[in-house]
Amino acid sequence: MNTFDGYIWMAVPGILGIVVIGALSYAWLARRAVHIRQSIPANWPLARRPLVNSEESQVWHWMCQTFPVHQVNIKIPVTRFTHPLEREQGEKLYKLLNGVYCTFTVSAPDGRVVGCADVIGVNGLASANRQLKQALLAKCGIAYRVLKPVSLPASADIRSEFLGDAVLGEPAAQIKPREDRYRELEEALLTQARLKLSTALSRQRRIRDSGFSPLAPDTCSPAMAQASKSSLEGADGKGLGLLPGWQRNSFLAPLDS
Repeated sequence: MNTFDGYIWMAVPGILGIVVIGALSYAWLARRAVHIRQSIPANWPLARRPLVNSEESQVWHWMCQTFPVHQVNIKIPVTRFTHPLEREQGEKLYKLLNGVYCTFTVSAPDGRVVGCADVIGVNGLASANRQLKQALLAKCGIAYRVLKPVSLPASADIRSEFLGDAVLGEPAAQIKPREDRYRELEEALLTQARLKLSTALSRQRRIRDSGFSPLAPDTCSPAMAQASKSSLEGADGKGLGLLPGWQRNSFLAPLDS
């Protein structure tokens, strides 16, 4: 009887341990299920709305007419078209500027931003917000203008401010439509690609006819594989908490690697 009682007392701690582990596991699974339900709702409580209000829409159409060969983008964060001079300060600057944007951002067909504009609504525009954007964009060499829908400036004035004095004498009749400019740009890029392909084929043909083979790096060697892995990790911004498969943040990493 004493031996049986001893076995029972020895089994009690094990049973209690199993119960505790089971309870902790159940709590963790329940908490995880709640987190998943909260992060990805079954029915999104959202509805579609326009990018601009009525006043901004009026200025938007005026901007498109004023800059017919440029792209007038709506409410793009400044972190999309700027980058830190020192990578160590990237995360700090991104947290500071992530919510800063202008109503309209004017960019050339090659994607280079030439100017930004804010529309003053019924609530006005905070002076601190305006001064921050003015100083920030001026540092990057980008023009900045605050517009009122009821008193828009002359088209020549804002074009001169965004594009420079060279456009003052440019007749409006000589300005080609945006579609024509894009078509010419696509044709130029296609011609350049054909020229590069023809040059590469000619070089390979000369190498083949001469009996020599081009030297290529041994990408299968462990050293080259490790070097490639290190370079990719550095370019992708390892350690910044980016999820696999998500696009890299162009503010923290360059667009072209």
